[in-house]
Amino acid sequence: MLNLSRSVHRIVASASRLRLAAVPALRSYSAPVAASEQKGKKNLDLGQFVDDVLGSNVIYKGSPSISRRVFETGDVASFEQVMKNESVRSDDDVMYVMGHLISLSASQPAEVAAWVQKTNFPSVIASHILKPDASPANVFTALGALYVLGSNRSVSKAEGSSFSILHSFETLIPELVKRLTAILEGDQTELPISAVISFAALTNRLNVRLGEKVSRLLREAVELNVGAVTAPADVLAILGNMDLSKGILQEQVLAKANELIPVMSNSELVAILKYLAVQGRRDMVLLPPLTNALARSQVPFTVNNITAITYAVAKLNYRDASLLKRLSQEIQMNAYNIPSWQDMKTLMGSLNRLGIGDKPTWDCLVKWMGSRLSSFTKAHMRQCLLACAMANLESKDLTSIGLSVASQLEPSENESTIEWLNTLYALSLLGALKQTAAEKMLRKEFLSEVANSKEAQRSPSSLLLYKLKIAQINSSTKYDLENYTGTRLSQTDIFGESVPVEEIIRLKRGKQAPLDEFVHVVSFLASTKHISKPMLTQDSILVDGLAELDKKGTYVAVKDWQAWLSQEKNPEHRYLAFVFVPYNRTVRDPRNEGNLRPTGDLAMEVKHLEVQGFVPVVFYEQELPLFTDKVQRIKLVKERVASLTS
Repeated sequence: MLNLSRSVHRIVASASRLRLAAVPALRSYSAPVAASEQKGKKNLDLGQFVDDVLGSNVIYKGSPSISRRVFETGDVASFEQVMKNESVRSDDDVMYVMGHLISLSASQPAEVAAWVQKTNFPSVIASHILKPDASPANVFTALGALYVLGSNRSVSKAEGSSFSILHSFETLIPELVKRLTAILEGDQTELPISAVISFAALTNRLNVRLGEKVSRLLREAVELNVGAVTAPADVLAILGNMDLSKGILQEQVLAKANELIPVMSNSELVAILKYLAVQGRRDMVLLPPLTNALARSQVPFTVNNITAITYAVAKLNYRDASLLKRLSQEIQMNAYNIPSWQDMKTLMGSLNRLGIGDKPTWDCLVKWMGSRLSSFTKAHMRQCLLACAMANLESKDLTSIGLSVASQLEPSENESTIEWLNTLYALSLLGALKQTAAEKMLRKEFLSEVANSKEAQRSPSSLLLYKLKIAQINSSTKYDLENYTGTRLSQTDIFGESVPVEEIIRLKRGKQAPLDEFVHVVSFLASTKHISKPMLTQDSILVDGLAELDKKGTYVAVKDWQAWLSQEKNPEHRYLAFVFVPYNRTVRDPRNEGNLRPTGDLAMEVKHLEVQGFVPVVFYEQELPLFTDKVQRIKLVKERVASLTS
C-alpha cells in the first residue's frame, strides 16, 4: 500500500489521540510522530496533526488505478508533472489523490491551492462523490479531507490579500454537506459507523461549524451505533472528541473499550488508560483488564508508553503488581533513551507516588542523571534529586551527583525561598548537605521568609510541612555533618512555644485509623506509664511510642517522657522508638512485595534515632491487616521487639 495516498479514509483515527494530547505529560503519538519527537520536535500544532493523520494505522482499502509514481512525489511541481500523464478515473483515485494533496499542503499550501484551481479538481471530486451511487463512507471521508486541506492556513497572494483553499470548494462543500445530511437522516442502522465517528472527531478537532442539525444527527448516529463499533480507533475518537458529560454515551463507549481490549495495541491500551487519568476516573471495571493486558503484552513498551503508563496509574493511584513489575523491567531496558530532564522528572515523580523502589530500576535512572550533568536546569535537578531521596536509595553515585551539583543549585534572585528550602532538603536526605548552605538557612530570618512566602500562606498544613523540612535539615547538621560549627535552631524557634503534635501526626502519618490501631496494639505490651503516646523527640522526630527496657527486658515506668528524653541513657538498658510507616510512606520492590522500606524522609529520621541510641521498632501499615486477630497482632509486635533487643 502507498503510505501517503491512503491517508484520506483514515483521517481521524488519530484525532482522538491528538485531543488527548492536550495534557503535555500524557501525549500519545503514532509511531512516525514519536520518532520525530525524539529528534527534537516540540508541541503539536495543526501541521503536526496532519502528520499524525498520515502516520495512522487505519488504511483506506481501495485500489487506485493511477500510477504509484504520483504518490511518491514530494512537492507540488513534481506531482503536477506526473499528473500530466495520468487521469483520475475511479472513486479510489479521487480519494488517494486527496490524501496526497493533504500531505503536500502541509508544506506547500499555496502551490496545492493553485493546482486545485488550475485543474478544476473540485469538479472531478463532485463527479465521483456526488453521483447517486457514491459510497456513504466516501462522502464523509471526502468532506473531512476538504476540511483538513482548508485548515493548512491561508495563502497570501502577491498583492497581499489572502484566501483559503476552501474557496476553491465553496460550491462543492455545501453539496457534500447536503448529501451527508441526507445520509444521516436515512436508516441510521445502515451507516458506515467508522466513517461517521471519524468525521465527527475530525470536525470537532478542527472546530468546524456544521450547524445544529448536522451536529445533532452526527451525535444521534454515534449513540445509536456505538454497540456496532469494532475498531479501537473509533472508541478513541469518541473519547477524545465528543462531549461525554451528558447522557450515558461515556458509559457505553467505556464498556465497548472493555470489550475490545483483547484486540488493542499497546498504544490503544495506553490511550484508554490516559483518558481515565485525564478524567480522574478510577474505573474498577475497566482498569483491571486494561492493566492486565498491558502487563501481558508481548510487544515491548516505547519510552512514551512507559512515561504515560506510569503517570496514569500514579494519578489514578492504581497499583497492579504485574504491571508495576513490567514497568520496572521496561524502565531498566529503556532508561538511557529517556529524552529529557522533564520526562525524567515526570517519571521519577510517578514512581514516587506508586512507591516503586527496586534498586536496579533507580540505579538506571541515576546513571541517566550522571550522564547528563551538563544539561540540567536547577528546577529539574532539584526535583529529580528529591525524587531519588524519597525512594530511599543507598547509592554512592547519587550522593556524588548531589555533592557535585550542590554549588550550582545555590539560589538565584528569581528563585523563591521555598525552592531553596526544597533544594537543601533534597541534599540533606541524600547526605550531600554542605555546611555553608545549611548556615544560610538555619536562621530565624529564614524562618520568617518561609512563613511569609506565598507557598506557606496557602494553608496551615503547608507552613507546617516547610517547618518540618527545616527541622530535618537542622537534625541533619547534628547527626550527618561532621565538624559542623554553624548555627542551629531549637524546636521552639521552629514551631513556637506550643508544638502542634496532633497536626504533625496527621500530616506525617496520614489516615488516623491505621495509626490508632497500631498504637492500640502497642499499648498491650505495657501500661501508659511504660510506653509513651506518639510524641516528638527533642530533634522534632515523630515517634509513635517510646519505651525503656532494663537489662532483664522489663519495661521501666516513666513519669515524665519529655524529661526522660533529656536524661543520660543507661548503657545496660534498651531504649525503644516505635515508628509506624503508613502506606504512602512505604517504598516497595515490585519483584518482591514483601520487601518494604520507608521513604527517604522517614528513613533519615530512623537513622537519627539510631545515632541517639534508640532501637527503632518499625512497622508498616501493610503488615497489620495480615493478622485479623488482635492476639496475633500483639504477638507480632512482641516478636519484633524481641528480635531487635535480644
